Amino acid sequence: MIETHTRILGIAPYDGMRTAMEQAAQAYPNVEMDIYTGDLEDGQAIVQQMPPNSYDCIISRGGTAALIRQVTDLPVVDIHISVYDVLRTMKLAENYSSLYAIVGFPSITEPAHTLCSLLDFNLDILTVNNAAEVRHTLERLQQGGYRMVVCDMVTHTIAREMGFDAFLITSGVESLHAAIDQAVNISSWFGHLRQENLFLRSITQGQNGRVIVMESNGDLFYSSISEVPAELSSVLQSHIREIPASGNLRFYYTERDQLYSITAQQLLMNNVQRYLFYCVPARIPLHSSRPGLRTLNKGECEYLFANSFYSLSGAMGTQAAEIRSLALLRQPVFIYGEPGTGKEQIARYLYLHSSLANHPFIVVNCALLNEKTWDFLLNHYNSPLSATGNTIYFQNFESIPPQWSSELLAAIE
Repeated sequence: MIETHTRILGIAPYDGMRTAMEQAAQAYPNVEMDIYTGDLEDGQAIVQQMPPNSYDCIISRGGTAALIRQVTDLPVVDIHISVYDVLRTMKLAENYSSLYAIVGFPSITEPAHTLCSLLDFNLDILTVNNAAEVRHTLERLQQGGYRMVVCDMVTHTIAREMGFDAFLITSGVESLHAAIDQAVNISSWFGHLRQENLFLRSITQGQNGRVIVMESNGDLFYSSISEVPAELSSVLQSHIREIPASGNLRFYYTERDQLYSITAQQLLMNNVQRYLFYCVPARIPLHSSRPGLRTLNKGECEYLFANSFYSLSGAMGTQAAEIRSLALLRQPVFIYGEPGTGKEQIARYLYLHSSLANHPFIVVNCALLNEKTWDFLLNHYNSPLSATGNTIYFQNFESIPPQWSSELLAAIE
């Protein structure tokens, strides 16, 4: 069994607590604990100076712990003040005849309120939320005739300067052990989460495809690649509003002569809506090295048609509605015309208005195919004829050699 060590950073508000924390840590052989003295902003500054990933957890107390939470992503465990800690200090104060009040941060005053309620003590308990409030609070007590306070370290220091008798509420060994136990448990839990996170990241980064998660506004939340190309990011952002609440959206993207199939879906994480994109290289390269085979995506077909004679001149005319109605059919369409009449543009228009427009548009120029390409087209498992959802346009259909025509018809059927 692998022995694990928990790395804990301890920030003690005063030297006496630092000594107590060092003694308490000796009971934990699997804990590596570095302890520094620093109250409030001083303790916060110590944490900010620490190199990243130096510790698994931080232990501190009261207002210092609250300030540390503002500057770190690490879990911060508060050394709680128990009612027994408060009661011990109150018993010491009762040995004196002076009137006293309890002053401190909520970690001090909350258990004090509980204790006084249980024991029916009638004491003034004053809560401060930052060091700036302490002197003003003590001045009010002086005006009310108080000369003694039971308090935390911040109040203790200022009270002594102002001439008060001050009794410091210290954390007992039970509270210190409870804090270390909690820190070990939290660190173990966070460690498992980190390992799981690294495992999942290694899986996504090792895949041929790209995994990208975006916020609702298009900002990048996660990517399995170190840098998302600006063009790809823009394409993904443009499709965010099209992603259905349930199910997937599929579309295609071209990058450096490679066609990517992209599957997008909504992702709800901790009640926050995000969008997952899984980008996989298509099996058929966009511009095939095989003579007579070309693969285009929707965007390229839209661009080519928009710059064609049919689009620029409006020559499609009333035929546009008829062609769109043909695009709704799942039957083969035969396009006949004289050379130069733009039959490929008609084929692209049919494709763009069909339900398969998010799948590849493959042009098979029968006049350019050689024997090797015919063999690939009819017999190879990676042939576009073997894939589902493709739109295949056979250009120069009349040029098919007789020896291949029967096999092609059999493959199409």
